[in-house]
Amino acid sequence: PLLYELGDDMMPAEDIPLDSRYLGDPEAAKAAAEAVARQAG
Repeated sequence: PLLYELGDDMMPAEDIPLDSRYLGDPEAAKAAAEAVARQAG
């Protein structure tokens, strides 16, 4: 899931890099994605 920070105009802030918006551990997400990719062969 992504974390959105809203400005006063209720629009998502654009000054936060996308890779900083994910909730959770980025290394765990990377490992899980690699495991799925290996299953696809």
